Amino acid sequence: MKKRQHVLILGGGVGGVATAVALRKSFDVTLVTESDFINYALLPKLFVENLNYLNAIIQTKILSSFGIQVYRDTISLIIPSEKKVKTKKGKLFTYDYLIIALGAEVPIAPHFWSIEGFSQFQKEAVNFKGGKLVIAVEGIPYRCPPAPFDIAYRLKRYFESKSLNVQTIILHPEAKPLIAVGEEVHKKLIQGIEREGIELKAAYHIKKIDPIERKIENESGELVNYDLLMYVPKHKAPNVVSQSELSTNDGWLNVKKNFRTEKYDDIFGVGDIIAPTLGLPMAAFLALYEAQFVSSLLTNQEPPNKAEAACPIEMGSYSFIPFCDFRSKIENGLPPKCKIIEAEQNFIGFFRNLIHQRLLSLFSGL
Repeated sequence: MKKRQHVLILGGGVGGVATAVALRKSFDVTLVTESDFINYALLPKLFVENLNYLNAIIQTKILSSFGIQVYRDTISLIIPSEKKVKTKKGKLFTYDYLIIALGAEVPIAPHFWSIEGFSQFQKEAVNFKGGKLVIAVEGIPYRCPPAPFDIAYRLKRYFESKSLNVQTIILHPEAKPLIAVGEEVHKKLIQGIEREGIELKAAYHIKKIDPIERKIENESGELVNYDLLMYVPKHKAPNVVSQSELSTNDGWLNVKKNFRTEKYDDIFGVGDIIAPTLGLPMAAFLALYEAQFVSSLLTNQEPPNKAEAACPIEMGSYSFIPFCDFRSKIENGLPPKCKIIEAEQNFIGFFRNLIHQRLLSLFSGL
């Protein structure tokens, strides 16, 4: 019997897990991840329902039942010329194909973009008695571009349900947030924000934060006071990639439009680690598409013909879901083709549940 080729996957997020599941029947698959799978999209819901963050975690070892070898370790060095990868625990892996799906590093701060951030925000929110709730976005990129606006509304409604007076302010570095997915989406967002009484300070570039005085200052010297802060830090590429020969000047994985790296045809990128390189948003839907595309290349199957992504934005009666196909962006650098689905809040909840079930299906071998 012919020996099967070995695919080594670095990272246990959406892209890494989806690729592992898709390739397990055709290759020997090893997945190395430093943590269990986390569904970050659930964290806002868990906060407002006062539930433990453990509800957002799925044990990656479940994948072992599908014949996927799973190792809990941190990648310390990638040696493409030797087809080798080293870990902090001293393990040395070899491969025929390497899939890098290491995501993005998110500095710890009070936010919903990591488990540590969730816990920190949860602790600080306990003492919030009303006043200024500020959602401050440090810079681009960050995972799920619409999330700060959706979260602002949900937190505002949550605190108001507790009879607290809340003034909600969003600080965002872009002059026209979400303009990358079209003028129509941007205008719809602004309409919802204004209707809900949420203040947006666009083109606000944070210079420093004073946690003692509870003040934020931008590069122009404009000060914003806060009583409760959610701080969305600019995401960074993992050092193991940014300090390697595989990175762009900005530190992200350097890939072509077929997600192969520029220098090595046996190495692919999937998920957030390649999003800035291709001018894409960091989104779970796109990580799934990239996983399917790479898997189709390695198994000689027809690749998916649409790179669709959707992210619900809850804004009361102005709630909507942008649906975008990013194939034109990936292939030609052109803006994505988007349409807006206006939705009742009940449907937004239903849609969020569908997304969660889609991610859960990865761990059932579907």
